[in-house]
This record gives sequence, C-alpha cells and structure tokens, in this order.
Amino acid sequence: MEKSILESRSVLCTLLNKKDQLKYVFFTHRREGDINIGFTNGDDVWKTHLSQEVLSQFFKRFSLKSTEDYTFKLKSACKTGCAFIELQENSALLHLGAEASDLSLSFAKLTDSLGRTEVKDLLFKMAESLQQLENQSASSSFSPVKGAQKRNAGRIPTKATAQRSSCSCSKTPAGGFSHQPRNKTVKILIP
Repeated sequence: MEKSILESRSVLCTLLNKKDQLKYVFFTHRREGDINIGFTNGDDVWKTHLSQEVLSQFFKRFSLKSTEDYTFKLKSACKTGCAFIELQENSALLHLGAEASDLSLSFAKLTDSLGRTEVKDLLFKMAESLQQLENQSASSSFSPVKGAQKRNAGRIPTKATAQRSSCSCSKTPAGGFSHQPRNKTVKILIP
C-alpha cells in the first residue's frame, strides 16, 4: 500500500454499541486538512467526509482547537461508552453522547465493493501498525546491562568476580568451587 504525504490513515478505536451490542472499528483518513471518518463491523462500512468548513463549524460549536481534538473526542466517547450508533438502511448516525446537543455525525453506507476495499486497506494498516510496534519493542528491549549479564553468564566465578559480586568463592577438595551468595552455598563442580 502506497503512502501519500498528503494522506494519513489511522485506526481510532473500537466501539461496543450499546444499542445492539455489536462491535465496530473506527478509522480516519486525513487529506489536505479534510478528514474522512469511517467505521465497520467487518461486513459493512459507513463513511463520512468532513471538509475544513464543516470541521471549523464543529470546532466553534464544541470548543475544539484542532482535528486532533476532534478525533480525541470521538475516541474518548467510544472508550467511555458514551458513543452509540443508529443504523438505517443505507446510512448511520453516530451520537457522541446522550444529549441532543451532543455531537452527532451522519454516515453513508458504502457499496459492497468499496466496503471490501476499505476493510482490506484497514486490515493492512492495522498489520503495519502492529509490525511497527513489534520493531519498536524489539529495538527498545536491548539493554547494555542485560547484554553484559548474558556475556558473563557462562564464566566461572573467580576470586575477583566473587569479590565484585559481594559473595565468596573457594576451591573445594573435589576440584570444584564453592560459591556462597547471601549465606547459601552452591557447589560448582568442574571436571
């Protein structure tokens, strides 16, 4: 999937709809100041386009300062259970609160072919996001201290290492070492 500098896609959140107890995934597409918001239940897809003009009206009405504030409001409403969806034949209405004065959005249902394309794009975006998280996790899990501990794990304790680790090692008559960390004796036999 090609990425455009002018467009960014992101998954916002999931919603357990309190009306019908079905789950939905919300996503956005941002392009040149406009934003498309959509949601899917995996079978059908609903989408709406918010131009800069419509967004500025929402910003004034709901005291929002940016598109990020708007998506944060949507995400928060989904997470707290305040949002709910009313499905109609070829459209849907999203409510971000119980009051009539709360934010509501109207969505159009996409055709099956456009819906499949949207779900496919969403699936690949989610896979890419997971891969990025795994890569970040793998690179941040390296620790110089843990690396040094792994390198020293196979070494036989000597008097010098015993003193550094504040325990005592002594040679036993059987040819091994007696290692005493914290008042416990561990015998290491070397053939």
